[in-house]
Amino acid sequence: MPHVFAGSIRHEMERIFRDPSGPFYKSLWVIELEGLPQALFRRFLDKRFCLGRRSVDDAAYEKIIEISQDSQSDVQQFCAVIWETSGEGDRIDKNRLTDVLTYIFATERKGYEAQIKLLTGIQM
Repeated sequence: MPHVFAGSIRHEMERIFRDPSGPFYKSLWVIELEGLPQALFRRFLDKRFCLGRRSVDDAAYEKIIEISQDSQSDVQQFCAVIWETSGEGDRIDKNRLTDVLTYIFATERKGYEAQIKLLTGIQM
């Protein structure tokens, strides 16, 4: 019986399926999907913000994409925080993104600290 394993954290998927010590090493065919075209993704995000009576201007979207290095999961995380920290009628511009980054950093801090502890002195 076929199974589908899906995930957006690529390094974890690689570890599980392509690393010789992984539990499912060489047990499947890997099919990688490309992300959505940026214009289509932005229309999706705009529609969601519009339903919540919020809007994000073009300069803010461009900055979000730049900061996220065009990673759609990071863009989604950014937009989720914008949603959580905004209200109906808000128009989000790029000046508001510093607050969003501060919020994301605060919620992810423990994870960042754990990763830093794994680095060697040279890597630091």
